[in-house]
Amino acid sequence: MFEGFIDYLSALTLGIISGVDAIILNSVVNVYKVMPYLKDYITINCYLDNDTAGRTALTELTAIYGSTVIDRSILYSEFNDLNEYLTNQSFTKNTLSNENK
Repeated sequence: MFEGFIDYLSALTLGIISGVDAIILNSVVNVYKVMPYLKDYITINCYLDNDTAGRTALTELTAIYGSTVIDRSILYSEFNDLNEYLTNQSFTKNTLSNENK
């Protein structure tokens, strides 16, 4: 799950996702709209922003889906979002890919 389309494209560029379903919220206010579609997933990887809105959305998802929700923002914890990480990265694509496994 991504907060925005640019973050999704950043994940593709970094090679940290491939061949998986993706939900792009376009705004965290849409998180409740996607919840009915998440119930059958065994893992929900969340690449949300490291800001108040992103943290709130993550908390709301975790309250409903528990340990199924995985916070992937730790991969770019020094940045606001995945795209900012990509544009400022000092790691190789392979380093981030290996950390995500």
